[in-house]
Amino acid sequence: SRAPTRGERTAPVQLVVFTDYQCPYCARLEPALHKLYTRYAGKVAITVKHYPLSFHREARGAAEAAYCAHKQGRFWPMHDGIFQADIQTLDAKVITKIAERIGLDMGHYTDCLAHPGTGAAIDADMAEGQRIGLQGTPTLMFNGRRYDMGFGASVDELAQTVELLLRADQD
Repeated sequence: SRAPTRGERTAPVQLVVFTDYQCPYCARLEPALHKLYTRYAGKVAITVKHYPLSFHREARGAAEAAYCAHKQGRFWPMHDGIFQADIQTLDAKVITKIAERIGLDMGHYTDCLAHPGTGAAIDADMAEGQRIGLQGTPTLMFNGRRYDMGFGASVDELAQTVELLLRADQD
């Protein structure tokens, strides 16, 4: 199924975020992304791609859990729940509690986690990231172009890029 997107796929600004659920920089970016989406409702769509880094032990499992929540139409509550958890203590038990709290059908969720298609979906996101030369997370792509944010970006910095793209869209 298609990658989870907050907003309309026809919005003039398409932002793709390659993320890792144990990445502290990704967690710090989330509030700015929420504010950006709210500020530019209808004009910005945010799509999440999974890029769990190998040295983050629980990141792959978290990505698979988010994928399985997406299959039940509950990606964003799972995504937000994982990022609100303590990345130092994030593990399968914590993720399962989030799944229960957001009301997932736990039978379907468990089956999904065990299904080979789940790992393949995460691998596909990672392969896409590798094709575009990802060095780490988070990596942002605005309308297909990489945005260099160093180790963080404020909502105002992101908004500058959105404004430029919206002006270019009007020309």
